[in-house]
Amino acid sequence: MKFEVPKESLLNGINSIIGVVERKQSMPILSHLLITLSDRGICITGTDLEVQVEVFIDANTTGEDRITLPGRKLFDICRSLPDGSVISIHGEPGKIKVNSGTSKFSLAPLEPNEFPLMPTGDSLNTINIDSGNFLNLLAKTSFSMANQDVRHYLNGVMLQVKEGRLNAVATDGHRLAISSCNLKDDTGTDFNIIIPRKAVIELQKILVSGNNIQINAEKNQISVKQADKNLISKIIEGNFPDYTRVIPVSPTIKVIADRKDLKQSLQRASILSNEKYKGIRININKNQLLISATNPEHEEAEESLEVDFSGDPMEVGFNVSYLIDVLNVIQEDEVTLSLVDSSSSCLISGVKNKEDIYVVMPMRL
Repeated sequence: MKFEVPKESLLNGINSIIGVVERKQSMPILSHLLITLSDRGICITGTDLEVQVEVFIDANTTGEDRITLPGRKLFDICRSLPDGSVISIHGEPGKIKVNSGTSKFSLAPLEPNEFPLMPTGDSLNTINIDSGNFLNLLAKTSFSMANQDVRHYLNGVMLQVKEGRLNAVATDGHRLAISSCNLKDDTGTDFNIIIPRKAVIELQKILVSGNNIQINAEKNQISVKQADKNLISKIIEGNFPDYTRVIPVSPTIKVIADRKDLKQSLQRASILSNEKYKGIRININKNQLLISATNPEHEEAEESLEVDFSGDPMEVGFNVSYLIDVLNVIQEDEVTLSLVDSSSSCLISGVKNKEDIYVVMPMRL
């Protein structure tokens, strides 16, 4: 077994996979990468038994074979070599030689037959979508995922195909993010699946804008293919909550504000908010929005902002970090904040784009 490959190609390939290769594993084989040689080049695979990533790269190969190599060590070796280097890898009994120029390394492989590849079954549903649109959906919703919540179905993003549209939805119980786009090829089959947090993060790392991707939903897992990359992930079992129930219906209070000015005012006020709860108070009266924050040291911050306002004057509290997160992903110059009353959740969207909506629950201060 022998092959040669440019450093940049191998490094970029491993970099797409290394996120699923943990340093400390209960199974030693999971710290390794599986490298499969074929006539078309090499396929590098990494997995943690929940998420599996495969990357295909061109290489000067000889024959067909499979080896495993310790992922982190190979990654560090590639990073340390000079740009423009060519890496030669060839196997000997009990060890793998990695050479480049005057640099020579010997790595200990494990049995490739022990590498736990995730099985692939028949696709129940397949959709094709522009990678830029898909990455946009994840970017606009993934910040609202829960992290290690006992309600496991919240620890990810729900993908929902419905009536020729793809909806991405995420919530941690305190906030909700929804983003949607049209599908070019309507398969006619609707489905809901929950992609776990780690898979969402890895997809955002490895996918590149400008290419189509194919999403295959299977019984217990999902695969996302783009050109030379393929991610397979288990899906989260359970029923995602009915998110439509928390969207305010017929709000009577509406505020239109400059997104940039509002974000900067919130950021300044947050400096003196309670570090643990991040609470800020918002007073709305006539065409002025007053933001105030205090902390246990009795320090205070106050910001005022001119807005377009309709409805009765009111006061409401929010976690300022949740509001800033929303304003970071909205791309319009102006945003609309809609409420029913001071105890209701706040619906936030761009003034023009109503396909992406966000809901933030109020806080008691």
